[in-house]
Amino acid sequence: MATSIWPNCFSAAVVANGMVNLYRWFIEALPGKLKARVKTASQYVAAFVNVLVYAVVHWTMRYWRKFRGPSPVRYWLGRMHNATTFEEWEEAAQRVDALLDLNIWRQEDKHPEYDYRLIHQRMAAMKEAHDKNDLPTLFNLLRSGLIRNLGNITSKELYNGAFAGTKDLIEDYIGQFLLFIDDIVEMNKGPYRVLKRGRVPFASLEDSDTPESSAENKPRDTGELKVDIPPTEKVNLFHGWRQTYGRTALVLQGGSLFGFCHLGVVKALFLRGLLPRVIVGTATGAIMAALVAVHSDDDLLQVLKGESIDLSAFKRKNAEPSGDGWLSTTWRRLKRYVRKGHFLDSEVLEKCVRDNIGDVTFQEAYERSKRVLNITVVTDEQDRIPRVLNYLNAPNVVIWSAAVASNVSSGRIYGPNRGPRILCKDKYGRVVPWRPMLNSPFFHYLKGTYQGRNAPLQRMAELFGVNHFVISQARPYLLPFLRPEVHGPQIEKRQPWPMRAISFALKLGVLEMRYRLRQLDRLGVMPLPVRRFLVDEDVPGDSLTLVPSIELKEFVGLLGRPTAESINDWILKGERSVWPSMTALEVRLAIEMKLDMAYERVRKEYSREVNKSRRKDKKGSDDDGLSSKRKKKGSGDDKKKKGEY
Repeated sequence: MATSIWPNCFSAAVVANGMVNLYRWFIEALPGKLKARVKTASQYVAAFVNVLVYAVVHWTMRYWRKFRGPSPVRYWLGRMHNATTFEEWEEAAQRVDALLDLNIWRQEDKHPEYDYRLIHQRMAAMKEAHDKNDLPTLFNLLRSGLIRNLGNITSKELYNGAFAGTKDLIEDYIGQFLLFIDDIVEMNKGPYRVLKRGRVPFASLEDSDTPESSAENKPRDTGELKVDIPPTEKVNLFHGWRQTYGRTALVLQGGSLFGFCHLGVVKALFLRGLLPRVIVGTATGAIMAALVAVHSDDDLLQVLKGESIDLSAFKRKNAEPSGDGWLSTTWRRLKRYVRKGHFLDSEVLEKCVRDNIGDVTFQEAYERSKRVLNITVVTDEQDRIPRVLNYLNAPNVVIWSAAVASNVSSGRIYGPNRGPRILCKDKYGRVVPWRPMLNSPFFHYLKGTYQGRNAPLQRMAELFGVNHFVISQARPYLLPFLRPEVHGPQIEKRQPWPMRAISFALKLGVLEMRYRLRQLDRLGVMPLPVRRFLVDEDVPGDSLTLVPSIELKEFVGLLGRPTAESINDWILKGERSVWPSMTALEVRLAIEMKLDMAYERVRKEYSREVNKSRRKDKKGSDDDGLSSKRKKKGSGDDKKKKGEY
């Protein structure tokens, strides 16, 4: 068929060329004035014909696609975009990968962004040690592999080659590591392995520094004596491994009404078992972080679905005769923003936060949920250094008061005679002002000093051993300039080179502008309105930023009051911002979460063993006391009998 097409195309080209030459000959044969007029008219006719042909072709192809239906790739891309659960999104992503042959990219180990040889060698070595029951080598390999970015496997480029995952080698490595941790947890408390040189203490399994040195001193199997792994050693083992690997903090930054997207981020991580224990909140993010931290795992899902959020404070305020129409509400909030620097009424905000969180302190929240809540507030003390409040340095502080203080836009937000106060509970359980910040005015978080050890994330990292951050970014003024770091492969039609050049120039200009603005910020000459367009601080460690996809029309929602329907929509948008990054998050967080679960499990087993031994010792002591009493009683009876005789 192809051989018959080319002659026809060639013939059509010859005919078209002949007609063009005939037209030119005809024009040249006309007189001077008539030739100019015919040329002008022919140009208009040609332009009209071009537009007409383009319109006919465009609408014909459009209706043809509509009649025939979308292509399979576009159909499943639409399913991905409109998915309401991660399972739906994952199925659509797998279908797109299969249609575009992106699975071939995943199956190939080689990639310049990571050391695939190192990962392959470590996988083979761990499997060999595990199959041979070679505990010293296996433990050394696991301990030396407690690096989150081993071989650069967390590089973001590795997660933009396919929609449903990354290289199979990386996923297999993480899965194998998790299985070996499970095997260690399930090891018998008594004999596990037979050795030659007598009973070897468990601590000696981690004495050697390298697999080679442990292999040289490794005892051989003979079937004589055994190795024990006591519960105490297991607890110490997993505690040390947790400290070595480090912890992750979930950072919820700002958001205004977009802040409800943070709940969607938390929901997506929680349902996949990847929610970090350490949570940091700033401004609106502080309210969302507090809402998460005060609920246990059993109650958290209802909050994340939006079912347990109390919005009665907004309804009561809007019931006042001040106008509840969209135009009056918008005008009222715009005036408030110009005068005070914030959209929401501070009294309504305070009432809403207190209704949903209650008078719970940082210590009570930690005991209830085991989550480490951190809230950033900026005071006028020590050059406006932000204070990070948590259960270690402010255990008795009431959380809702700290969250409201974190949302302050200026020191005059509440008026001259009344300001936000951080409250605490005294020893009698009464809510009273917190003395360390009794007379301290509060300021917008962008007015704080975020350099060096004064940065909240840096100070929090020192307190809790955090070396990795997952940042949920929902600030309205930053969203138009941000793009998710993990977005999947680009499969859209390639743009023409002028558009690509303009896009590249714009990106370069934005990066250069932000760099110069950061320099001005470090010099202390950055105005607050301009500083809002900068990320407030450098992250002291590896990080992954999640950005919700917000359309221009949705910015109008910033001026409306929250409703149950709008909250559910924002939560879903937050979930969708996590799904493309789910594999990247699993690679970064799965080992950490598994170590936490293993530590909690062996610690409970150790507690049961201790209680069991205590009961046994107590029973033994009671039996000894009872037997001694019987002996004394028996000797007295003998003396009586001897006296009778």
